[in-house]
Order: sequence, then C-alpha cells, then structure tokens
Amino acid sequence: RHQTLETAFIHGLISQEEIDSNKYSNQIFLNKWFTPNPNFAGFIALQAFAGSYDPNNKKALNIQKAQEIIDMANKLGYGVLQLGMESEPKLKNTIRIESNYFDSVKNMLGCKLLISSDSGLIWTASGYQFPTIGLYSHDYYGQNFVKNIQPRNPNAIYLAESNVNSI
Repeated sequence: RHQTLETAFIHGLISQEEIDSNKYSNQIFLNKWFTPNPNFAGFIALQAFAGSYDPNNKKALNIQKAQEIIDMANKLGYGVLQLGMESEPKLKNTIRIESNYFDSVKNMLGCKLLISSDSGLIWTASGYQFPTIGLYSHDYYGQNFVKNIQPRNPNAIYLAESNVNSI
C-alpha cells in the first residue's frame, strides 16, 4: 500500500474495506489561501540536498550534479531559486533566500517547476498539483518500495536510481 493510505489506516481514519474499494487516490489537496511569490515567474526551484547536505547521501544530489542542473536551466533561459536549509552549500548562479518553510513554499509556487531530491517540498508541491521532478534513491528505500513513498501528483515525474546522481 501507499504510505498515505497506510498512515490513514493505522490511525483508524479509513477501513480495510475502504482501501480495498479503491475509493481513495492517495492524492493530497492543499488550499492555496495565499499568493505565490510573483518574482520567480521565470525560475525553476531546486531543492538539491534532501533536507541537509551530506556528500555521501545517495538520496541527495552532490554539488557537481546540482550545478549541472543549474547550468542547464540557465542555458534554457531560466533562473534558479535554491531552496533548502541555511547549513547547505550555496550553489553558483542561483538565488537563495534564507526563509522559513512557508515562505519557501510561496517562493516555490511562484516558479515554473520544482526539481527536488527526496524532501518535504515534493509532498507540498503534490498538494498543490505543482509541476515537479522528484529524484529518489533505490538504495535508500529499496527498488520496489520507492513507488509506495512518492506523493501522488498528476503534474510530477518521479525518477529513481540507486544514487540520485546517476539520474
């Protein structure tokens, strides 16, 4: 089962019969009661480091691969908004705004697309059905498990390899 349904089942919010009926899509929906930041209309949001920087983390991009994505986006005419924690390395040719999670979401939703390693922003983007490219590691979750942890988003593409830097 997908982790969304499993969590609801464990907490008694849905029954086994409801799960078996395929009544639920696993899609989460968030109400956009705020205005996304319009200053990033020509930008791609990048969350490269899956919540914290560790060069050995197979589910996060390394600096070189993240820089390749940035360079490609710049070559296509897009600016890049780097999202993440203050402790993460600052990438070249990006705009990085130190802000709280909510402001990061507003900034992300002002962009054209989110490219993210496995992070909470992928889930938030899913709730708004925001265009997303999600990067996952088979070595972290297991090859058959990855599809059960990805958010449901009709506007997302999820890619997985043993190491996200191989995608």
